[in-house]
Amino acid sequence: MAEDLTPRDDVRAEIGPDDDATRAPAPAAPLAAKPDGTPPYQARFQLIFGILLGVAMAAVAATALFLTVGKNSNGPSVEWSTWHPTGSDGLVAVNQIADHVGQRYTLPSGNQLVAVHGGPLELGGLPVTVAVRDPAPNSGKISVLDSKGVLFTLCGLGKYCSIKEGKPSVARHLVLRRESLELALYTFRYIKNVDEVVVMLPPAPGDKPSEAMFFRRGEVGGSLSRPLAATLPGPPPSINRLGVAQANFLNRLTGANLYGFEAVQGQDAKVYLVLQKPTTP
Repeated sequence: MAEDLTPRDDVRAEIGPDDDATRAPAPAAPLAAKPDGTPPYQARFQLIFGILLGVAMAAVAATALFLTVGKNSNGPSVEWSTWHPTGSDGLVAVNQIADHVGQRYTLPSGNQLVAVHGGPLELGGLPVTVAVRDPAPNSGKISVLDSKGVLFTLCGLGKYCSIKEGKPSVARHLVLRRESLELALYTFRYIKNVDEVVVMLPPAPGDKPSEAMFFRRGEVGGSLSRPLAATLPGPPPSINRLGVAQANFLNRLTGANLYGFEAVQGQDAKVYLVLQKPTTP
Protein backbone atom coordinates (compact mmCIF):
# COMPACT_ATOMS: atom_id res chain seq x y z
CA MET A 1 0.00 0.00 0.00
CA ALA A 2 1.58 3.29 -1.04
CA GLU A 3 0.33 6.83 -1.18
CA ASP A 4 1.68 10.24 -2.08
CA LEU A 5 1.95 12.57 0.87
CA THR A 6 2.27 16.32 0.73
CA PRO A 7 4.84 18.02 3.00
CA ARG A 8 3.03 18.44 6.30
CA ASP A 9 4.39 18.69 9.82
CA ASP A 10 1.70 16.33 11.12
CA VAL A 11 2.66 13.42 8.86
CA ARG A 12 4.78 10.99 10.80
CA ALA A 13 5.42 7.28 10.73
CA GLU A 14 4.57 4.93 13.55
CA ILE A 15 6.28 1.79 14.72
CA GLY A 16 4.07 -1.21 15.43
CA PRO A 17 0.44 -0.12 15.61
CA ASP A 18 -1.29 -1.84 18.50
CA ASP A 19 -3.87 -4.00 16.75
CA ASP A 20 -4.62 -7.71 16.45
CA ALA A 21 -3.22 -8.00 12.92
CA THR A 22 0.29 -6.95 13.99
CA ARG A 23 0.42 -8.31 17.54
CA ALA A 24 3.18 -10.87 17.98
CA PRO A 25 2.10 -14.50 18.59
CA ALA A 26 2.41 -15.99 22.04
CA PRO A 27 6.02 -16.97 22.81
CA ALA A 28 7.00 -20.60 22.49
CA ALA A 29 8.12 -22.63 25.50
CA PRO A 30 11.66 -21.69 26.62
CA LEU A 31 14.48 -23.81 25.23
CA ALA A 32 16.44 -25.94 27.64
CA ALA A 33 20.14 -25.41 28.14
CA LYS A 34 22.54 -27.64 26.23
CA PRO A 35 24.20 -30.59 28.06
CA ASP A 36 27.40 -28.55 28.52
CA GLY A 37 25.44 -25.82 30.27
CA THR A 38 25.69 -23.17 27.54
CA PRO A 39 22.59 -21.07 26.83
CA PRO A 40 20.47 -22.36 23.93
CA TYR A 41 21.06 -19.21 21.88
CA GLN A 42 24.84 -19.01 22.44
CA ALA A 43 25.92 -20.43 19.08
CA ARG A 44 23.42 -18.26 17.20
CA PHE A 45 24.52 -15.16 19.07
CA GLN A 46 28.23 -15.79 18.42
CA LEU A 47 27.58 -16.38 14.71
CA ILE A 48 25.50 -13.24 14.38
CA PHE A 49 27.98 -10.98 16.10
CA GLY A 50 30.98 -12.58 14.43
CA ILE A 51 29.44 -11.36 11.19
CA LEU A 52 27.61 -8.24 12.38
CA LEU A 53 30.03 -6.37 14.61
CA GLY A 54 33.19 -8.05 13.38
CA VAL A 55 32.63 -7.51 9.66
CA ALA A 56 29.70 -5.41 8.48
CA MET A 57 27.99 -3.81 11.50
CA ALA A 58 24.90 -3.23 9.38
CA ALA A 59 22.54 -6.24 9.47
CA VAL A 60 19.14 -5.00 10.56
CA ALA A 61 15.92 -7.00 10.36
CA ALA A 62 13.21 -5.62 8.09
CA THR A 63 10.50 -5.29 10.69
CA ALA A 64 7.45 -3.48 9.30
CA LEU A 65 6.96 0.08 10.50
CA PHE A 66 3.78 1.82 9.50
CA LEU A 67 3.34 5.43 8.43
CA THR A 68 0.29 7.08 9.94
CA VAL A 69 -1.24 10.54 9.89
CA GLY A 70 -1.46 12.10 13.32
CA LYS A 71 -1.49 15.42 15.08
CA ASN A 72 1.89 17.04 15.47
CA SER A 73 2.75 16.95 19.17
CA ASN A 74 5.95 18.96 18.90
CA GLY A 75 4.57 22.45 19.26
CA PRO A 76 2.92 24.91 16.85
CA SER A 77 2.66 24.10 13.18
CA VAL A 78 5.81 25.33 11.44
CA GLU A 79 7.78 24.29 8.39
CA TRP A 80 10.29 22.22 10.29
CA SER A 81 12.28 21.17 7.22
CA THR A 82 12.09 21.68 3.48
CA TRP A 83 12.36 17.91 2.96
CA HIS A 84 10.47 15.09 4.66
CA PRO A 85 10.10 11.33 4.09
CA THR A 86 7.16 10.20 1.98
CA GLY A 87 7.32 6.42 2.48
CA SER A 88 4.09 4.51 2.99
CA ASP A 89 5.54 2.55 5.92
CA GLY A 90 8.05 3.33 8.60
CA LEU A 91 10.89 1.16 7.29
CA VAL A 92 10.77 2.95 3.95
CA ALA A 93 10.59 6.31 5.73
CA VAL A 94 13.60 5.49 7.93
CA ASN A 95 15.70 4.55 4.93
CA GLN A 96 14.57 7.66 3.06
CA ILE A 97 15.92 9.63 6.02
CA ALA A 98 19.15 7.62 5.89
CA ASP A 99 19.59 8.28 2.15
CA HIS A 100 18.71 11.97 2.39
CA VAL A 101 21.01 12.74 5.31
CA GLY A 102 23.82 10.46 4.14
CA GLN A 103 24.14 12.21 0.78
CA ARG A 104 24.56 15.58 2.47
CA TYR A 105 27.83 14.66 4.19
CA THR A 106 30.95 14.35 2.06
CA LEU A 107 34.69 13.87 2.30
CA PRO A 108 37.09 16.59 1.03
CA SER A 109 37.25 14.65 -2.27
CA GLY A 110 33.49 15.06 -2.73
CA ASN A 111 32.76 11.37 -2.09
CA GLN A 112 30.02 10.54 0.40
CA LEU A 113 31.41 10.34 3.94
CA VAL A 114 29.66 7.10 4.98
CA ALA A 115 26.91 4.78 3.82
CA VAL A 116 23.90 5.06 6.12
CA HIS A 117 21.47 2.23 6.86
CA GLY A 118 18.45 2.49 9.12
CA GLY A 119 15.94 0.11 10.63
CA PRO A 120 14.30 -0.99 13.88
CA LEU A 121 16.38 -1.41 17.03
CA GLU A 122 17.46 -4.97 16.25
CA LEU A 123 20.75 -6.72 15.46
CA GLY A 124 20.71 -9.80 13.26
CA GLY A 125 17.01 -10.32 13.88
CA LEU A 126 17.33 -10.16 17.67
CA PRO A 127 15.63 -7.36 19.62
CA VAL A 128 17.95 -4.87 21.28
CA THR A 129 17.44 -3.34 24.71
CA VAL A 130 19.57 -0.32 25.62
CA ALA A 131 21.24 -0.37 29.02
CA VAL A 132 23.05 2.80 30.12
CA ARG A 133 25.80 2.29 32.70
CA ASP A 134 26.98 5.21 34.82
CA PRO A 135 30.77 5.62 34.95
CA ALA A 136 32.47 3.93 37.89
CA PRO A 137 33.33 7.14 39.82
CA ASN A 138 29.61 7.87 39.96
CA SER A 139 26.87 5.59 41.21
CA GLY A 140 27.61 2.68 38.89
CA LYS A 141 23.85 2.46 38.26
CA ILE A 142 22.56 0.61 35.20
CA SER A 143 19.39 1.99 33.59
CA VAL A 144 17.54 -0.44 31.30
CA LEU A 145 15.57 1.46 28.65
CA ASP A 146 13.20 -0.96 26.95
CA SER A 147 11.58 1.52 24.56
CA LYS A 148 10.84 1.56 20.85
CA GLY A 149 13.82 2.70 18.87
CA VAL A 150 15.54 3.04 15.53
CA LEU A 151 19.09 1.96 14.72
CA PHE A 152 21.29 3.63 12.12
CA THR A 153 24.73 2.37 11.13
CA LEU A 154 27.35 4.62 9.53
CA CYS A 155 29.69 2.51 7.42
CA GLY A 156 32.76 3.83 5.60
CA LEU A 157 32.95 0.58 3.56
CA GLY A 158 36.41 -0.25 4.92
CA LYS A 159 37.26 -3.11 7.28
CA TYR A 160 34.81 -3.19 10.20
CA CYS A 161 33.03 -0.26 8.47
CA SER A 162 35.96 2.11 8.92
CA ILE A 163 36.25 5.02 6.49
CA LYS A 164 38.57 3.97 3.68
CA GLU A 165 39.45 7.45 2.45
CA GLY A 166 41.50 10.00 4.39
CA LYS A 167 42.70 9.84 7.98
CA PRO A 168 40.79 9.95 11.27
CA SER A 169 40.65 13.39 12.84
CA VAL A 170 38.81 15.32 15.53
CA ALA A 171 37.05 17.32 12.79
CA ARG A 172 35.85 14.19 11.00
CA HIS A 173 34.55 12.71 14.25
CA LEU A 174 32.62 15.90 15.01
CA VAL A 175 31.05 15.92 11.54
CA LEU A 176 29.96 12.29 12.03
CA ARG A 177 28.37 13.32 15.32
CA ARG A 178 26.51 16.13 13.57
CA GLU A 179 25.26 13.67 10.97
CA SER A 180 24.06 11.37 13.77
CA LEU A 181 22.11 14.20 15.39
CA GLU A 182 20.49 15.11 12.07
CA LEU A 183 19.39 11.49 11.57
CA ALA A 184 17.90 11.43 15.06
CA LEU A 185 16.03 14.71 14.67
CA TYR A 186 14.45 13.70 11.35
CA THR A 187 13.44 10.38 12.90
CA PHE A 188 11.83 11.87 16.00
CA ARG A 189 10.07 14.53 13.96
CA TYR A 190 8.54 12.25 11.32
CA ILE A 191 8.45 8.73 12.81
CA LYS A 192 5.78 8.32 15.44
CA ASN A 193 6.22 6.33 18.67
CA VAL A 194 10.02 6.25 18.48
CA ASP A 195 11.60 7.07 21.83
CA GLU A 196 15.25 6.20 21.15
CA VAL A 197 17.69 6.51 18.27
CA VAL A 198 21.05 4.72 18.27
CA VAL A 199 23.67 5.58 15.64
CA MET A 200 26.68 3.25 15.33
CA LEU A 201 29.80 5.25 14.42
CA PRO A 202 32.51 3.88 12.11
CA PRO A 203 35.75 2.93 13.90
CA ALA A 204 39.23 4.11 13.06
CA PRO A 205 41.01 1.84 10.55
CA GLY A 206 42.23 -1.31 12.29
CA ASP A 207 39.77 -0.97 15.18
CA LYS A 208 36.40 -2.60 15.73
CA PRO A 209 33.18 -0.62 16.23
CA SER A 210 33.02 0.68 19.78
CA GLU A 211 31.28 4.09 19.71
CA ALA A 212 27.65 5.04 19.29
CA MET A 213 25.51 8.14 19.53
CA PHE A 214 22.39 7.74 21.64
CA PHE A 215 19.43 10.11 21.58
CA ARG A 216 16.15 10.11 23.51
CA ARG A 217 13.11 12.04 22.32
CA GLY A 218 12.69 13.96 25.58
CA GLU A 219 16.27 15.21 25.44
CA VAL A 220 15.87 16.91 22.05
CA GLY A 221 12.31 18.18 22.39
CA GLY A 222 13.33 21.81 21.90
CA SER A 223 14.91 20.99 18.54
CA LEU A 224 11.68 19.33 17.39
CA SER A 225 9.51 22.39 18.05
CA ARG A 226 11.65 24.84 16.07
CA PRO A 227 12.91 24.55 12.48
CA LEU A 228 15.79 22.17 11.89
CA ALA A 229 17.92 25.04 10.57
CA ALA A 230 17.73 26.70 13.98
CA THR A 231 19.54 23.72 15.53
CA LEU A 232 21.81 22.81 12.59
CA PRO A 233 22.32 26.01 10.60
CA GLY A 234 23.70 25.88 7.10
CA PRO A 235 24.95 22.87 5.14
CA PRO A 236 27.13 20.21 6.80
CA PRO A 237 30.59 21.67 7.45
CA SER A 238 33.57 20.61 5.39
CA ILE A 239 35.91 18.32 7.34
CA ASN A 240 39.07 20.09 6.21
CA ARG A 241 37.62 23.56 6.88
CA LEU A 242 36.04 23.09 10.28
CA GLY A 243 36.86 26.19 12.29
CA VAL A 244 37.38 26.39 16.03
CA ALA A 245 34.01 28.03 16.62
CA GLN A 246 32.18 25.35 14.63
CA ALA A 247 34.11 22.58 16.37
CA ASN A 248 33.27 23.96 19.82
CA PHE A 249 29.62 24.34 18.81
CA LEU A 250 29.36 20.73 17.58
CA ASN A 251 31.15 19.44 20.67
CA ARG A 252 28.69 21.21 22.96
CA LEU A 253 25.74 20.12 20.84
CA THR A 254 26.57 16.40 20.66
CA GLY A 255 29.07 15.66 23.42
CA ALA A 256 26.44 14.40 25.86
CA ASN A 257 25.19 11.85 23.31
CA LEU A 258 28.50 10.07 22.66
CA TYR A 259 28.93 6.63 24.27
CA GLY A 260 31.13 3.60 24.11
CA PHE A 261 29.12 0.44 23.52
CA GLU A 262 29.26 -3.30 24.07
CA ALA A 263 26.74 -5.86 22.81
CA VAL A 264 25.90 -8.49 25.44
CA GLN A 265 23.75 -11.59 25.04
CA GLY A 266 20.84 -11.87 27.44
CA GLN A 267 19.27 -15.06 28.77
CA ASP A 268 16.12 -14.50 26.70
CA ALA A 269 17.50 -14.30 23.12
CA LYS A 270 17.68 -10.54 23.53
CA VAL A 271 20.72 -8.35 22.97
CA TYR A 272 21.63 -5.72 25.54
CA LEU A 273 23.45 -2.77 24.05
CA VAL A 274 25.42 -1.51 27.04
CA LEU A 275 26.29 2.17 26.69
CA GLN A 276 28.78 4.01 28.85
CA LYS A 277 30.18 7.51 28.65
CA PRO A 278 33.79 7.56 27.44
CA THR A 279 36.29 8.16 30.22
CA THR A 280 38.11 11.47 30.14
CA PRO A 281 41.79 11.75 31.06
